[in-house]
This record gives sequence, C-alpha cells and structure tokens, in this order.
Amino acid sequence: MVKPAVVGVLILCCLASSGGAYIFSQSEEGPDMFGLGPSFSGEAQTELDAQAELDAQAEAAAQAELELDAQAASAAAQAAVIDQYNADRVLSCIGSWDANWTACSKPCNGGTKMKYWNTTQEPQNGGTACPSEFFTEVPCNTQMCQADIDAAQAALDINCVGSWDANWSVCSNGTQTKNWTTTTEPQNAGTACPSPTTKSQPCSVNCVGSWDANWSVCSNGTKTKQWTTTTEPQNAGTACPSPTTKSEACSVNCEGSWDANWSACSNGTKTKQWTTTTEPQNAGTACPSPTTKSEVCPSPCIGSWDANWTACSKPCGGGTQTKNWTTSPGGEPVGTGTACPSPTTRSQDCNPDKCQLEGFPEWTNFYNPMNAANKKFHNGTELTPVTIPMNATNEDLQVCKDACFYNKECKAFSYKTNDTQCVLRGGDTQLGAASQFWRAYKIDRKYRDADYAVYAAAEKETIPDWGIISDVTLTRGTELSVVDENSLEKCKAECFINKECKGFSHMAIGNDRNKCTLRGGDQYSTSPYPKGEVYNIKRNYAT
Repeated sequence: MVKPAVVGVLILCCLASSGGAYIFSQSEEGPDMFGLGPSFSGEAQTELDAQAELDAQAEAAAQAELELDAQAASAAAQAAVIDQYNADRVLSCIGSWDANWTACSKPCNGGTKMKYWNTTQEPQNGGTACPSEFFTEVPCNTQMCQADIDAAQAALDINCVGSWDANWSVCSNGTQTKNWTTTTEPQNAGTACPSPTTKSQPCSVNCVGSWDANWSVCSNGTKTKQWTTTTEPQNAGTACPSPTTKSEACSVNCEGSWDANWSACSNGTKTKQWTTTTEPQNAGTACPSPTTKSEVCPSPCIGSWDANWTACSKPCGGGTQTKNWTTSPGGEPVGTGTACPSPTTRSQDCNPDKCQLEGFPEWTNFYNPMNAANKKFHNGTELTPVTIPMNATNEDLQVCKDACFYNKECKAFSYKTNDTQCVLRGGDTQLGAASQFWRAYKIDRKYRDADYAVYAAAEKETIPDWGIISDVTLTRGTELSVVDENSLEKCKAECFINKECKGFSHMAIGNDRNKCTLRGGDQYSTSPYPKGEVYNIKRNYAT
C-alpha cells in the first residue's frame, strides 16, 4: 500500500515535469487532493500563480531574443553583400586642379606659373587614373622688361614727328597764324622739331553783310532797303557800302477784288461788285470804274470729261490715249452760255520711248486665291493703270506683263479679279495683305552684260516661246551665223534680235563647244548629236 505522502510527492514530480512550477503543502490533518488527505492551503495557490507569470515573461523574453538574433543575422548578410559590391566596383579618379595659378616666377622676360592637382578619390579596379603629373606649368610675363626696352630705345635715333595746322587761323589784327603740334619728341641724334612752333602771315578782311531781301512798304512814294554789316573790313579789305540805306520811288496800285460769284439772275441779268482794299497812290493803277459790272445770264453746257485717260495704245514706240466728253442730261448750252466741247474726244501722245528689249524677265506670281495671305503691291510709285478684261485670263494678263516690261520704271503690277485695271508700280514695292480678289506679279529683269545690254526692236514683240529638242541638230533652211557664246541665254538673245532666225543649235562638247548656230527658213531635226540642244523660236507679235 502506498502511503499518502508518497502519492503527493509523485503528483508534484509530474507537475514539475509538465512545466508547472507549483509547490504543494499538505497538512498533517487534512486529506490529500484525491480525497485521501488534507487540502492545499491558499498561500500555496498564490505562489503557484506568481511562478506561472514569471515563466510566461521568461518565454516572451526568449522569443524576443530569437527575433533580435534573426535581425542581426540579416543585417550581417546585407553588410557582407555591400562589402563585396564595393570590393568589385570600378572607381575613377576624382579631383580638381587649383582654381588659380600661382604667382609668375618672374615679372618680365618670361617666367612660369603653376597649378596643382588635388585628388579626392583614388582610382580602383581599373577606373580612370589620376593625372600622371600632380602639377602643370605655363609661361607668363613674356614681355620685355622696361629696363631692357629703355636700353634698346636709348640706342635709336628718333626724329621729331608732328604737323602744322591744316588751315590758317582767322585773321586777327591783320595777321593769321599756324601752329606746330608735336606727337613724338626727338631723341638722341634724331631730327629736331621746328622752332618757333608758330608761323604767321599778313591778311586782310573784307566787309561782309547783306541788303534787306525785300523793299519796305511804300511811304510817300518811296521804298527803302537797309544794309546790315556782319564783319567789318580790316587791313585794306573791301569796304562796306556807304550810305547803308538805298531808296527808290514807288507807286501804289489799287487793290481789291470782284465778288467771287455772280448775283442771282434778275430779269435776265446778273451782277458783280468791286470792293477796294487799297487806294492807288503816286500814279498807281486806278480802281475799276464803275464798281459794278453786269452780264446777261447764260446757260452753259454742263457735263464732264472722263476722269482718266484710256490705256496707251502702245506700251512703247509712240502710242495715243483718249478722253471723252459726256454732256449731262439737259446740260446743253442756252443763249451765250459756254458751248459744249467739239470734238468730244481728246487725244494725247503716250509712251514715246523707242521699244527696247532688255533681256528675258522672270515673273514672281503671288496668286493664291484660297489663302488669306494673298498679296498686293503697295508703296513705291503708282504708274499708269492698264485696262484689261474683268476676270482676266493668263492671255489677258500678258497685256499687263508687256506694259510692265516695256516701262523701265515698272517693278511689279497688281490687279483685282473683280476690276478691269492692273496697276503698274515702280520704286521700292512691298507686299501687303489683301483680300481674295487680289493678284500680284513682280518682275526680275535679266540684263545682259557687255554688248547684250540693250537691243532695239523693229516692232513691239513680246517675250518669245522657246521649244527645246535635246540631242539633235538643225538641218536645211539657211545657216545665218555661228555665234561664239558661253550661255544659252546669249544664244536666245542673238536669235531673238535676228528677225530671220527660226531656231539654233547649241553644242556643249567638242570643237563646237560653247557655240550656237543660228538658222532661218524651214527647219528639220535629224539624227542625235551627243550633248547638243536645239531651240525653236515662236515669235509673239502684238496685234
């Protein structure tokens, strides 16, 4: 049989082995926990609870220590990675040169100055190296020392350098002077400066002045003028007028005016009155007498001439332009009224200059009706307007181009599609914004050099049309001439001014290089000729 004391020890051991830290006490009189002995006391239970709390705290502390150990291990691992990265990284040299040079070693005759390199990071693992030299030096104060300059200068003979005044001074007391100005003093055995530095010569001063520009108002039949002296004569100079007043007899004419307008007609008569503002004096022109004049009331012709002359019939070589008289309805003259003009058409000559050809122009066309930036020419000089059909076609615009081409002052022209005139302009023409109705052309005259500057034309002829057939020669017809020229433009000019010329061939290689052959009559093109060009001319004569 197991005694109760032994059972209590076994229970205590079991509790201890299961993690409990409980202390049991047993009274001698009480039953045990299994009903075999006495019960535990309250003091023993309190000790068991305190021990349990201490065990829980110990377990939490152990867990926190484990977490700190894990964090320390992670940080150590990261540090190891960083150390390995830094050990493997390529680092270039970092540093800088001194901001300023050292003082020059010599004040003149050539010294040196230096700068030093300061390294802030050494290169690593093949990075860019630092400069091989920790310093650099350059020359300085290379100029010659003043003492050496002075010594060299002292060994030279320096002449005096300077000049006399360009003009004599104003006369003063009958004398005028000039002064010497020295710019370089002589040294050693150099030429000396003039002495004295002032030279003089005698002079005379004429009287200077003027008479009044206008005579005075007549007074008692006399008018006067006064002399005003601005410079008195000196040293036998021309004397001033004496006396300084001159006079002339004068008369005063009657002055006044007739009424600007006739009075209203009364009984078929109209009148005007004379108003005198200045009475005549000293045989001056008398005033009208009587001071009233009358006239039978006429009814003049009423109408007007055209505001503008018509366009000249020819752009050059002498043309005509006209104006027409239009009598207003009911404007026929009555009685002694002014008759209507007869004939009712006036004419005048225009464009008398001989027609001339001045090279082939290039036209700049600013036509773009759908663009808000349409241009018209403004400023410059507005020349004679040229009449063209409304809504002009390209053929109609040729009239404007011809008129501008043969007008030596014309630089450009503009027109509106809803108008019947094109306006020629000269001078400094500019482009300005305009409405969609505006069109504008600008001429660039291509003048020939030397003998090709200006050619007289037998009649007005517009710029020709040229047709080109490459790599052929012209045969048949009449060979007019062979022109030694170096440009197609000059060949065209020679053919244009020769009225028999119908075309030409221009060769670019071989013995005929830079030559053109002019031909007239019927033209035929034959087999190709390498590097040759043929031009046929179509002449456009004005009607």
